[in-house]
Amino acid sequence: MSDEEAFFAVDNTVPSLTGRISYEDTFIPGGDTPSSSKVTYGLHANKLSKQQIMNFVKLWLLAVGPTNDE
Repeated sequence: MSDEEAFFAVDNTVPSLTGRISYEDTFIPGGDTPSSSKVTYGLHANKLSKQQIMNFVKLWLLAVGPTNDE
């Protein structure tokens, strides 16, 4: 395994949140400024307890404002 592959490798034996967050920007015609973004969350709670998932959701909801500001 190369260094890059090792960095992004997922160890399924450890409780963790894995997956991808993908986004696609739509730009204003003729400019570099995005007019909207489409975000897709494909996350998996790998062996997390219900309490850990709930704590993550609470933290995520707290960060929604700064995360979505442009």
